[in-house]
Amino acid sequence: MRAASRTSIGAIVVALGLAGTVIAATMLATAAAGHGVVTLTVPTIGTARVVDQNDVADPSILTVGSTYYRFGTTDWMSNVPTATSTDLVHWTDLPDSLPVLPRWAAPSISMTWAPSVVVAGNRYLMYVATEEEASGRQCIALATSAEPQGPYTDASSEPFLCQRALGGSIDPGVERDGRGRLHLVWKSDGNCCGLPTALWEQDLSGDGLHLVGTAHRLLSADQAWESGNVEAPALLAAAKGWWLFYSGGDWRTASYATGIAWCSTLAGPCRDVLTHPLLASSSTLRTPSGLSTFVDARGRAWAALTTTVLIPSSRHPGHYYANRVLDVAPLLTGAGLRLGEPDRLAVATMTTTSAVA
Repeated sequence: MRAASRTSIGAIVVALGLAGTVIAATMLATAAAGHGVVTLTVPTIGTARVVDQNDVADPSILTVGSTYYRFGTTDWMSNVPTATSTDLVHWTDLPDSLPVLPRWAAPSISMTWAPSVVVAGNRYLMYVATEEEASGRQCIALATSAEPQGPYTDASSEPFLCQRALGGSIDPGVERDGRGRLHLVWKSDGNCCGLPTALWEQDLSGDGLHLVGTAHRLLSADQAWESGNVEAPALLAAAKGWWLFYSGGDWRTASYATGIAWCSTLAGPCRDVLTHPLLASSSTLRTPSGLSTFVDARGRAWAALTTTVLIPSSRHPGHYYANRVLDVAPLLTGAGLRLGEPDRLAVATMTTTSAVA
């Protein structure tokens, strides 16, 4: 998701009952040559509940023991706003987990997007997009820390990954497969400059510090609802391949949504399995996007995503500000993991008050 205007929250009460339930669909997909046809069940995402009303976009949640750490796109006060929780409902803000940008980055508080954090050995790795000063393109940095909350540092003299000729590289996501190998996915940012967008994967070394092999193009924007743009990829391992979640469309409009594709291998290409979004705006769920997956302290699979809440302006009657909030939702089917239990997530009502711009 590209950066949106930051807003204040004014006298707004949000119950955790905001919901967007998706009915699982069954589809037939041709497997690898010689293996015939397999039946795949599209994962079901259960009721999405607002759990953090701070400005949270492109969330990544890391589970460390019984504690959760939430990282997100810049909120114009921190490069990587960070929070912690022990129940996924009540969050406590932490200091900026990336307080100093790498020396190749442009000195801008507004251009650090979509962090993804994983533990490898005795250190924590953050893959995050920020603007390269020399090229003006978004590129991917790799920062490390001894602690999950940071501070993360990147002492490199150049980006970890940057497809400058394709418009740059943004929205990194890192996932570990069943054999412990790490995989990085991201978007080539062609819509910055009139070029096509695409989603990519490349293997990482065991310590996560190096790219291995070549990059694989997984998916391009080829469906009408995507409006020429796919971004924010996230992988979910399945028994016979991978599910690829992604955002599509224009983030500035209510048509921005979450899609899903099937990857029999990460060599690509992946295939869209629906002709419409998996998660789209509704009366109770606006612009569901930036979805990532995580496993909780009890081994259950969840989705973390961004939705937007419209807040009326006190200065401009009839105008609204869109505040980005964090939702979590259980993964119910098709994941091949121990699944989330939606009734076990504590229900709470959160109230925040401040002056509305």
